[in-house]
Amino acid sequence: MKLHRFKKTSKVVLGVLLDDVGGTYFTAENAKMMIPEGSYKVKVCDSPKFKRSLPLLSNNRVPASRGIRIHAGNNAFVDSAGCILVGNGCNLETNLLTNSRAALEQLVKNCGIDLEITSEV
Repeated sequence: MKLHRFKKTSKVVLGVLLDDVGGTYFTAENAKMMIPEGSYKVKVCDSPKFKRSLPLLSNNRVPASRGIRIHAGNNAFVDSAGCILVGNGCNLETNLLTNSRAALEQLVKNCGIDLEITSEV
């Protein structure tokens, strides 16, 4: 999977995520808590907080114990404390995601085992 960040404000970072079977999603992250660019291992496993299976990200700089996940949410400043939110749409004026739950369901089915995060911001 590949995530490319394309817009950053003081509160939110937006990106585009491509899954391993051709699915495309928008992403949003809290600008003050976003994880660094780089390669991550992805493991879909049970989340105690969300009480369901969600992608968990980790690498040598971001241990799995931090609990950084990809999950549903519309507003990265409100709905995320370092995690990556995913949606099928994005309003570039308000920086809010849309159709987040549907996007998450699709992504969990098509989730790969690696994620590369890059940025132009």
